[in-house]
Amino acid sequence: MFSIAKLPVRTYEFEHPETGTVLHILPPKLETLEIFNKVFSDPNATPDSLAGVTSVILAGNQEKEEVTKKQVMHWMDSDQLAAFVSDFLGWLNGVKTADPN
Repeated sequence: MFSIAKLPVRTYEFEHPETGTVLHILPPKLETLEIFNKVFSDPNATPDSLAGVTSVILAGNQEKEEVTKKQVMHWMDSDQLAAFVSDFLGWLNGVKTADPN
């Protein structure tokens, strides 16, 4: 019998920009991923909405560390956000399997 509870849990490693600690981000629920895709494909998306959905993704960490929209807006510029999205989606799609650093 198939059980989703028995699947191994994979995590995406994200270095906290202020503390240097590594947050282990869990794969987002499908509802969250749907919102993420809508926001990042909207050409009229605001920095506020981009940071908001990114904070939800980052807050889904095993360490249970809170990550707010305000923190994301403080941490990242537009190039850094684009790089994070690209890398994170690569990891979700199984393209990125190990930390290249």
